[in-house]
Amino acid sequence: MKRIIESPKRSLFKSITYRSIVLMSDTLIASVVTGQITEAIGIVFFTNVFSTILYYIHERIWTDFDWLQEVTGKQSRPIIKSISYRIFTVFSDFVLRGL
Repeated sequence: MKRIIESPKRSLFKSITYRSIVLMSDTLIASVVTGQITEAIGIVFFTNVFSTILYYIHERIWTDFDWLQEVTGKQSRPIIKSISYRIFTVFSDFVLRGL
């Protein structure tokens, strides 16, 4: 099976577009919860900058290894990547809350 190669630029573009969508939805939710748009923007800005960095690292880790490319079908790899990213971000959220 042919190895999928993703350039760092593509990983960066994916990170930015994903985070942009999350930024808009998080701002809406945080402003509803806090009742203050400025507080919501502050919260969302900090968490999204950090999460964008984590997403980029996660994409680069998956690109550098042939994990599951030959063992499983095309459907399994994206599902496992999504699950691993969620685990990665949940762990980082606990670390951030401890700071």
